[in-house]
Amino acid sequence: MKFQIPVRSLNRRWAWTSLCAIGAFAVLAILDTRLKSATGFGTADLQRATTVDDVNLILVAWSTSRSAILAGFNLGFDYLFMPLWGFALFYGGLAARERFAPEPGTVRRLPAPPPTPNGCVSSSAWYCRSQPSQAGLFRARPNKKKQ
Repeated sequence: MKFQIPVRSLNRRWAWTSLCAIGAFAVLAILDTRLKSATGFGTADLQRATTVDDVNLILVAWSTSRSAILAGFNLGFDYLFMPLWGFALFYGGLAARERFAPEPGTVRRLPAPPPTPNGCVSSSAWYCRSQPSQAGLFRARPNKKKQ
């Protein structure tokens, strides 16, 4: 089966998605640093929170209007980064296959990612799965203390 995307176009897509993913990551790092300096907690701290009390402590720190807006923007922008990262991995895998195994054969089939956008969807799904605190953040309700 002949590769359907020209190599030049593939390399261009890989470069653009990689640059956009790196740029989005840089924006996330800057905004997270601002949030952490303003409140003492960043979105990375929320991802590492292991108990409900830790999450509640972070949410209380983000309760001011300005902090809540910045935290919400950070969490939303993180979901823009995920597909960019997934597409960059997908196109990078295809570009590596074209570079190191240009001829049909067993070697070409071994390192190949799935030839559909599922490669980028599955890497984004893995990223979401690795950050369960973000997915369940808005479903969780604070525990009521018994008196």
